[in-house]
Amino acid sequence: MRWHGPPEVPVIPVFVSSTFRDFHGERDILVGPVRAALDELVRPIGCRIEMIDLRWGVAAGEMDDPEAAQRKILDVCLSEIGRSRPLFVGLVGNRYGWIPPEQRARRVATEAGLDLDVRGRSVTELEFIHGVGSQAGGVPSVFFVRDLRRKVPAGWSERDPGLTRRSESLRDWVIKHPGTVVHRYRAKSNGTRVKDLSGFEALAIQALGPVVVQHARSLAGSLDVEDPAAAGEALFFAERTAVVEGRDSLVAAVIASIGSGESVCLTGPSGVGKSAVWCTVVQRLRAAGRQVVAMPVGSGAGTTSERLVVSRLAAQLDTQIPDSVNTSQQLRSWWRQLVADSGDIVIAADSLDSLDAGFSRDELGFLTGLPCNARFFVSTTDATQYSLLAQVGARQFSVDDLTPEAVGHAAASMARALRRELPAAAISSLASRSRSPLWLTLAVGELMALDEDDFATVDPTADAVSELAKLVTRTVEALPPDIDGVIDAVTGRAVQRFGTTPVASVLRILAVSRSGLTPSDLGRIAGLPDVVVAGLKRAFGGMVEVRGVGGRLGFVHAAVQAAVARTHLPAALKRETHARIAQHLNVIRDDDPIRQDDALWHALHCEGTPSAGPVLNAIGDTNAEPSIRARVVLAQALVAGVDLAVVTKGLDHQGLWTMMGTEASGWPELDLEAIRQVRVVCLEHARRLSAANPQSDRSSRAVGIALSNLADVELEGGNLRQARVMYEEWLGIARRLCAAEPTPSRQRDLLVALHRAAYAASKAGANDEALALTTEGQELSRELANRDTADTQAHRDVACSLLDVGAQAWTRGDNAGALKAYEEALQIWRGLVAADPGNERHSRDMSVALNRIGELARQTRDFARAKDLLDEAFEIRRKLLNSNPGSTQALADVMVSLTNVGQLARSTGAFDQAHQNFTESLRIARQLADIDDSNAVALRDVSVSLGRVGDVAVDRRDWVVATEAFEEALLIRQQLNAQNPDSVEAIRDVAVALAQLGNVARAKGDMSEAQHRYEQADRLWRHLYQLAPGSAQAANDLLLSLMDLGHVARGRGDLDRASDVYTEAVQMTRLRLSGSPREVATLRGLKQALDNLGEVNRRKERLGDALEVCEESLRIAQTLNEIDPGPRARRDYWASLTLRGRLAAQSDHGDIAGTSFKEALLVARGLHQARPDAHTKRDLLGSLQRLREFAWKTGDFELAQDCEREAGELEDA
Repeated sequence: MRWHGPPEVPVIPVFVSSTFRDFHGERDILVGPVRAALDELVRPIGCRIEMIDLRWGVAAGEMDDPEAAQRKILDVCLSEIGRSRPLFVGLVGNRYGWIPPEQRARRVATEAGLDLDVRGRSVTELEFIHGVGSQAGGVPSVFFVRDLRRKVPAGWSERDPGLTRRSESLRDWVIKHPGTVVHRYRAKSNGTRVKDLSGFEALAIQALGPVVVQHARSLAGSLDVEDPAAAGEALFFAERTAVVEGRDSLVAAVIASIGSGESVCLTGPSGVGKSAVWCTVVQRLRAAGRQVVAMPVGSGAGTTSERLVVSRLAAQLDTQIPDSVNTSQQLRSWWRQLVADSGDIVIAADSLDSLDAGFSRDELGFLTGLPCNARFFVSTTDATQYSLLAQVGARQFSVDDLTPEAVGHAAASMARALRRELPAAAISSLASRSRSPLWLTLAVGELMALDEDDFATVDPTADAVSELAKLVTRTVEALPPDIDGVIDAVTGRAVQRFGTTPVASVLRILAVSRSGLTPSDLGRIAGLPDVVVAGLKRAFGGMVEVRGVGGRLGFVHAAVQAAVARTHLPAALKRETHARIAQHLNVIRDDDPIRQDDALWHALHCEGTPSAGPVLNAIGDTNAEPSIRARVVLAQALVAGVDLAVVTKGLDHQGLWTMMGTEASGWPELDLEAIRQVRVVCLEHARRLSAANPQSDRSSRAVGIALSNLADVELEGGNLRQARVMYEEWLGIARRLCAAEPTPSRQRDLLVALHRAAYAASKAGANDEALALTTEGQELSRELANRDTADTQAHRDVACSLLDVGAQAWTRGDNAGALKAYEEALQIWRGLVAADPGNERHSRDMSVALNRIGELARQTRDFARAKDLLDEAFEIRRKLLNSNPGSTQALADVMVSLTNVGQLARSTGAFDQAHQNFTESLRIARQLADIDDSNAVALRDVSVSLGRVGDVAVDRRDWVVATEAFEEALLIRQQLNAQNPDSVEAIRDVAVALAQLGNVARAKGDMSEAQHRYEQADRLWRHLYQLAPGSAQAANDLLLSLMDLGHVARGRGDLDRASDVYTEAVQMTRLRLSGSPREVATLRGLKQALDNLGEVNRRKERLGDALEVCEESLRIAQTLNEIDPGPRARRDYWASLTLRGRLAAQSDHGDIAGTSFKEALLVARGLHQARPDAHTKRDLLGSLQRLREFAWKTGDFELAQDCEREAGELEDA
């Protein structure tokens, strides 16, 4: 049977009876530390203690009618005794108490079932008799009889002899009655009050503890007493839903949103009442029949880790986590499958910010990637957590402070729940402004904490009801308006009892502590006995509770922790407090992961004393869970501004390897500068270790890895030259180590070094060097894979090398070679994914290969295949992002896929769809750049996305959007180029943006502006070509620049200038072909230049020259069809045939024209039959029109009519 939420919480009322004036001290002890101690005893059973102390608030509503007020006081007292049975506590001193009028007493006693003569009996005696009588379950009433020593304060004993005799008689009755258990205690007086009631406190806990526990077990009924977490959840729901005022519209809106299929996240600062809203919504959803599994994180010990939260949620689905599920990834996969099999379901989790620091809190993996049948309903104070959930569609509802009207209702409701009435004046004061529920809870707590000193201010000769109401109102009016002030009042009471030093020490330690501390740890760090720590915990009952695994104490609200830190944690003591915690935790050797992580965290914040180096050295296996967690802690410390160079002295190789993995922690706020800092420090440590032992291969390898890691950062930051220097040093180290001992691990290091060096060389435009390194890497990867066919990493390395080979082939225009390499890589990754479907790394790798082949298919106009491949890659990446919404890598991957899909849409003429894709890609690029504005790669991605938006805007003839996009892209690229003036990529990017602006100007007909932009770009293209004349990329870029200049010259009518530019392009490409006569990209470039030169010659009516140029273009098209057959080559051939036909017709070479037009028509038909889309249809219609016109002119009317008929059928199709 499924569990549908926590049961109703048994509340254990304990009625406290005594004469009023002389037992304020004992009552303060009973309702304060004794109640807190008893609460701790029964909390694991799922119960809570309510001390019924009716010193104020019983008849505040009857202040204008004294007789009604007195009658109500007696009525409420006797009825509360009946409700509290069998738990009754009597305090017996030397007073007899107030005697009510006989008529009123008789009426109330009769209603309460008391059959006795009430004449002359005090309210206290009536309470004692009613409390002792009719005891249930054989539970006796507990009395504490006080023996007062020294001077008795005035008013604490009766002066009237008759009342003295009655008091003594009542005492004897209590002691001798068989239904009582009497405990005597001695107390000393200073003449005004009792001194030192610590003995009474201990006696009360000892006497009442077994009684309340026994009663709690009988009340708990079906609640599993062996499950403290369930008990904690039950208490949590009961306490949070006892009073929910002013939230009706918010609750209704949240329920409606969830009902419509949305996931919801409640946000707002600590203390505004998110948990109350969350509990109320959960209960109402369940009452409406919805399947809801809910977990209030941190509601009890051991409920703050992701695994334990999932365990509690799964238990509500009658399921346990299998023993085989060990890692976080396995847990999340298992949980998602369980949810998928559970039908329509709502996953509810309150207080996500209470999750343990690290992966649990930062990734929220049990909420992301949920199947479509599930929604989540959560709350958090953490804006980063909400941002992460918003990425998977969560709707935000903000919870604000209560309105003044709601404050009044809530205060009255809270008081009623405690069997009190607040005076109207007190409610009016509370409701004078908006307030947070936390402040209101603390304020009501202050009223409940009214003590002997407060009651001493009441005039004993005046009307008690009126005077007590004035006391409550004065207390309310004196409350500080902010949480800090109320907390100061709470701590002030603790200081009065325990002293300033213990209170300040405990508060400081808890305020600094990362995850809370067990009472024993807290006591040892603070230098306090366990009994004092326990007492302080009770004194801070509304502020400090058991939170998280292992019984750790922590603040109940972040707002409380912040307020305590502001008051009790001066900056000068922060480092010292971290050091005290670190020194204590570092000497403990156990398997508690939170304690281990906290030891490192606090050591990192000690400014080097003690150093965190030894802590890192002791962590062990860099691939084990402790090391992975340590990287997260290091990342968090970096974000917090810790200087790792200062705090990691004494690091050895073991600690170094752990620290080198910090940036792999996935911590979302770790920006490029933080990563650079950790990698610089790692390189310094590595060089230090190597210098100490220069013959150590281990130290040399550490230097190499550190160099490679730092080079990666330099590359991301745009410092290409420095990155290449570091990669080359690492490559030299890897070669030397491999030559000395060619083990598989050293060979793989060499493989990685080759890959990174090749990538940097390619970025620098050194394509020949990149090709040589890539080829060497591919050969080495195949050798390693052949040596161990079962090694998954070796096969992955082969696939990665194939991607590099494919990229090099693609750069050279060898599409067939690129396709071959990419398809082999894809085949490897499909095998790896099939063998391990849950491996997200393999899935991402496969998406890279899919994108590469899809983009190649797009460029060769195989649009159907391109769509299948790009859509498959996009779907993989969307799933990975849903599973890891906080991952910047997953977000960047989706951005790339959006760009690729948009490029395909643009190629097929779906410009609106392309615009949508590019706009979304740009949004993500900006989001990633905002995370770290120092990341040159992220900024460049923004400029690239802007370029895409501008390109499709040109297609849509939206010149304003296009210009704005290209100009912003140009500004970003100029900024990046200024930061790295020697970067080939940065220079090229600026030239591209200038050319794009030139394209807009040319499309608008502004040839002067177009020429200006093209000439600016051309200067940069020529500079790059001079730097690397052998670079295919540089040559192709310069060729395109010449084409642009030629086009704008033609647009201005300057055919001579156009002819010169196109001729230069022809000469340049012919020169390149002399070294590589069958290089596809160069052949295509030559054909393009020849076609444009031929068109200029045609316009200049130099038809012979034009026809000669066209024949050469046709021969090149034929060669391309032989080398790289496919739709693109066929269309190039079609274009050359068409141009030759037009030129032949214009120069009266009818036979050549007819043959050319007919052959072009055959090619166009074949292309359209193979892929019937708008592009091939347009080309086919053009061929039919030209052949028809030629046939009419030459008198072949039958052919002309055939062409016309076919064109009509094509138009109608």
